[in-house]
Amino acid sequence: LQLQRALLPARLPGIEGLPLAARYLPAGAPDQIGGDWYDVIPMDGGVALVVGDVAGADLAAAALTAQLRGAVRAYSLEGHSPAAVVTRTNEFHLGLDTGRLATLAYALVHPIERIITVVRAGHVPPLLAAPNHEPCLLDGATGPPLGVRAGELWREATTQVVAGSVLALFTDGLLRSLGTPADILGDATAYARVMLVASPAVFLFLLVTSMM
Repeated sequence: LQLQRALLPARLPGIEGLPLAARYLPAGAPDQIGGDWYDVIPMDGGVALVVGDVAGADLAAAALTAQLRGAVRAYSLEGHSPAAVVTRTNEFHLGLDTGRLATLAYALVHPIERIITVVRAGHVPPLLAAPNHEPCLLDGATGPPLGVRAGELWREATTQVVAGSVLALFTDGLLRSLGTPADILGDATAYARVMLVASPAVFLFLLVTSMM
């Protein structure tokens, strides 16, 4: 568990107008190593919220987790668009020749404009909860997991949100706590319900932001 936590941010950055919270809970034994990870990357005018999941539960998965997190951070700080970050990370991943797949959800948030741009590489969609509205899934842009093939291009989906909205990114371990992802896929209300009652004995990466 200590090694797993060393692959995650030591602390979340302070972003004006964008309160953040993250939670990590292991699914199996406390000393089990997994490939789930998250990151928060402040940039000019916005912040990237990233959650990923590498296939496997061993040291190789942990090593790939560190490499992918570093690649996503580097490409983000170079100023690439969300889709370009994911595309470049896929090429980087293929170059490592690990034979493993990895999923990724990347959300670029502009807190002042309250605009969110999402790209997904085989990952479960983020959940958006807005005041006086039913929760919804930001599932408009998706593509295959990282590591499937070279030359893949991902699409972006941009959403304008109202003040007080909450965005949650997570891995599918959260969904498996009450059933398989297919059981509730496409049901945003069910997603929200899972978050409220999920067992602590799951792999859970929950990254939440509330836009002022």
